Amino acid sequence: MTIMFREDNTGDNKKTLHIDLAGHLDIFSHEQFNNYKLYIDECNKVVINMSGLEHLDSSSLGLLLMLRERAGGTTANIEIINCSPSIFKIFTAVKFNLLFNITPKNHTS
Repeated sequence: MTIMFREDNTGDNKKTLHIDLAGHLDIFSHEQFNNYKLYIDECNKVVINMSGLEHLDSSSLGLLLMLRERAGGTTANIEIINCSPSIFKIFTAVKFNLLFNITPKNHTS
């Protein structure tokens, strides 16, 4: 699992936390994924890029819910982008599309 974090200043004292995921997000990634806590309190928005993500399990759904809670719960501004069709299908099956702004790979507006 590869997880990269970076902050982007968008002006007006606003910051976006970018999280790039590659490989398998699962219970064994928990500690590495939780490093988002080092950045999230200063950020107004979170963008999770799943273009390199091959697999996620039920524990990773819990990790995403914990991130959402830490980012503000119902007022959190979180985008999940570039997820594969199979991961997008999982997200819609568990109604994550109601909690996060999700854009699958190759999505055209």
